[in-house]
Amino acid sequence: MLTIVVAIPLAVLVRHLISPAYDPREPPVIKPKIPLIGHIISIATEASGYYQRLFKKYRLPICTLPVLNYKIYVINSPALIAAAQRSKTLSFEVFIRHFFINVIGVPQRESAKFADPKWLATVSKPLAAGLSGESLREIAAVGLGGIARELNAVTGEKGVRIGDVEGWLTDMLSRVIMRALYGEKNPLSVEVHRSIWEFDKKIFLIALGLAPKLFARKALAARDEIQKVLAPFYLNRLDEGEDVSAYVRNRAATKRATGTPSEDLAATEFDVAWASVTNTTPTMIWTFVSIFSRPDVVERIRTEVLSVTTIDNNTATIDYSRLQEQPFLNACWQEILRLYNDGQGTRFVIEDTVLRDADGQEYLLKKGAVALWTVGVSHLNDDIWGADAHEFRPERWLGLSPAEEKKQKGAMFPFGGGKHLCPGRMFAAIEIIGFVGAVALAFEVEDVTVPEMLTPYPGAGVRRWKWGPGGPGEVRLRRRKGWETMEIKFSTEGGIWDNSK
Repeated sequence: MLTIVVAIPLAVLVRHLISPAYDPREPPVIKPKIPLIGHIISIATEASGYYQRLFKKYRLPICTLPVLNYKIYVINSPALIAAAQRSKTLSFEVFIRHFFINVIGVPQRESAKFADPKWLATVSKPLAAGLSGESLREIAAVGLGGIARELNAVTGEKGVRIGDVEGWLTDMLSRVIMRALYGEKNPLSVEVHRSIWEFDKKIFLIALGLAPKLFARKALAARDEIQKVLAPFYLNRLDEGEDVSAYVRNRAATKRATGTPSEDLAATEFDVAWASVTNTTPTMIWTFVSIFSRPDVVERIRTEVLSVTTIDNNTATIDYSRLQEQPFLNACWQEILRLYNDGQGTRFVIEDTVLRDADGQEYLLKKGAVALWTVGVSHLNDDIWGADAHEFRPERWLGLSPAEEKKQKGAMFPFGGGKHLCPGRMFAAIEIIGFVGAVALAFEVEDVTVPEMLTPYPGAGVRRWKWGPGGPGEVRLRRRKGWETMEIKFSTEGGIWDNSK
């Protein structure tokens, strides 16, 4: 009895010390089945699928997950996500600093800069400027030219058999994007660039700092290899070449101007090589299989592409400035982003913050907690998209009333939002839409299958896939009758606009 009398208050004291206190104005609390650490175990094992499971069970616009003496606010309501993205007291900068120091591996002498908001603001300016306006049109022209060369190499009636759709699209996109970014003297060959995927698989472990030298050894070695290959490019100032994209050129120039030596740029600019493909490539793969497994969808896209194509002798020139306006092709693009993007937004609460939902309900977020959301919850919410929310149906984007369009677009967050809206979103859209349009126009694609959709790897933004027992199978790509020797070109003279949120 004495043992019990002593143990009870001791247990209460321990729980008080390691369990956070709650304000009634905070979001509803969902307690884990395993006290204190249950949510962490579920997040580690289920990744974004855990948040979707919680939403399906509780249907809460926002909730609180207690983890030891910390709190995680999980935001599900589109209106609350938008409010969080606008909030000045929910900070992403904390995670930016952590990402570059721990994940990208910037040198120690550079790490202190990431704690300086003014420095971050200065070096962030070239991101949007280098991927918009005339700079975007120039890089788009190079990228689309690369896609045209890849496709023009496939000629004749028999075409080619593709045994590895993933590898084929990944290598093709790597060649196109790296050339568009780094110019003719691009140091990243396809073989070297494949190391990016080894790094990306374990990025979550590296970010958490869970003994990465033990559990993510290959990923760290892959990162070091890429940085080693990039080093001469910056040391010899090849980044200043006229054919190098303004995005790469201006980022390096800005960092040099703030005191970063050339020998450190291979590390501090490593995110360019990593971020340019790790979401774009899986999105390209999902787009390819989703469209070319459906002949009726291909035929509708082909009709639209043909309407913006000029044929002169043996050359077909696709006007991209008009292609991006075609309603069904863009409906397919929006549906791809909705269905397969499952990125996560994360913010650190630097001051007590009140978020207001669409119905006026207010929620208090306490200083020191973490707020996060996974876009898959909103993108697959059947209250918004209907009972077929898990199905690929581009028609859901056509013929909308203004109220319906506002509702659907307000529930889409494929590229983040606010001042942290992904600067590369337009370039990614251009490459994927251009490729799909050109293939639909000039080729027949046979035997394409759609894999099972899985949750992304922790830290990734696009859903994984699982092929059937036979793998993706062998796909045939061959020219359409009458197009066997037709040269494909793109024109961007009409300009490029942002057709993606």
